[in-house]
Amino acid sequence: MLSKPKTETGAKRSSVAMPLLCMSAGIVLESVLARVGTYWEAWEGIVPLLAVWAGQGVLFGLLSALKIGRAAALTLTMFLTILIFQYSKILTDFSQRDALLLMALIMALGGILIFRFPKFEKIMGSVLVTYAALIAAYHGAMILMSYQHMRYDRSALPPKEELLGKTAVSPDRMPDIYFIVQDAYAFNETLLRLFGYDNSPFLDGLKSKRFYIADKSRSSYSQTMLSISSTMNLNYLQDDVRLPHARFSDRRPAADYFLRPRLLRFLKDQGYDLHIMTTGYALDPAFNPAVMNIRAPTFKTTVAEHLITRTPFYAVLNAAFGPRRAFLNPYREHYEDVKREYRNLQEAARPASAAPKFVYAHVLAPHPPFVFGA
Repeated sequence: MLSKPKTETGAKRSSVAMPLLCMSAGIVLESVLARVGTYWEAWEGIVPLLAVWAGQGVLFGLLSALKIGRAAALTLTMFLTILIFQYSKILTDFSQRDALLLMALIMALGGILIFRFPKFEKIMGSVLVTYAALIAAYHGAMILMSYQHMRYDRSALPPKEELLGKTAVSPDRMPDIYFIVQDAYAFNETLLRLFGYDNSPFLDGLKSKRFYIADKSRSSYSQTMLSISSTMNLNYLQDDVRLPHARFSDRRPAADYFLRPRLLRFLKDQGYDLHIMTTGYALDPAFNPAVMNIRAPTFKTTVAEHLITRTPFYAVLNAAFGPRRAFLNPYREHYEDVKREYRNLQEAARPASAAPKFVYAHVLAPHPPFVFGA
C-alpha cells in the first residue's frame, strides 16, 4: 500500500494549522492591544497564543473524529472559537443565563448549517479564513503602530527641577499624612447622574468628623498614572517631561519619572517614615524600597486571565462551584487583595515610632473589575 507523499500531507496540515494560528493570533493580539506598552508587553501573549492554538487543534481533532470532513471540522472549529471569545460582548446586553443560552443556540444553529449544507459550509469557511487573516494582521499592525508612537529615549528624561528649594518643616508641625487613592471613585453628582445613587450620607459623615470635602475639585488628567504622577511630583507633567511629538502615547516616561517623586524625597528629608502600599502595576512610586514599608498586592491580571474573562469559562465554573470559589477565580483574588490593602492601612495607622509617617495607599476599588460582595 502506497503512502501519501510527505508534501501532500504537509500541505493538508498547513491548510488547517495556518488558519487556526491566524485566528488564535487575532484573538490574543486583541487582548494584548488593550494594554500593550503600559501593563503588558507584546511577548506576554506568546504562551496564551500557543494555548489557544493548541485548544483549537484539540477541538479540530475531536470534530474530525466525527467523520464530518476536514473542511467542515475546520470551519466549525473557527466558528466556535470566534463565538466563545465573543461571550463577554454578548454579556453586556444579556444576563449571564441568557448569554449562555444564546451562545448555545447560535452554536447549535451554526453547527447544523455547517454540517447539513455543504455550500453554506464552503462559503462560511472562506469567510472565516479571510476574517482570521484580517484580524491577525490588523491587531498586529495596531500593536506595531503603538510601539512606534511609544519610541522614546528614556535617558533624555530631564533632571527634576527643585521646586521646594530649601523648604523645611518645623518638627512640631509634622502631622501624619495619609494619601489614599480610591481609584475611579466618582463624585456625588456623577453617581447621581449616571447611577441614581446618592452618596450624600457618606460625605456628610466625613464632614461630621471634620473632614474637608473639595466639592469643586477637578483632575488635571483623565488617567490614574498621569494624575498621581503629577500630584506626587508637585507639578504638571507637561512641565516636567518633554515628549518627542504630539502623537506620543507611551505613559512609561511618566511612570519612570514617577519612580522618583519630589514629594517622597522631600518628606524623607524631613524625617518622615514612608509607608507605600501599591497596586502591583508599574504606576506607583518606588522612591527607595530600602526605606519604605511596601506591601504590594498582586492586583495585576495577565493576558491569559484577560482572555479567559472573554469566554464563558468563569460563568460555567460559577454555576458549578459558586462565585466565591478559591480556585481559578481572579475576581476573588482581586477582592481579597482589596481587603488586604485595607488591613495594611489599619496596621500602618498603629503607632510604631516617634517619627511622623506618610502613608500612601492605592486601592483599585471601585475601579473595575467590580467585585463587591464576591
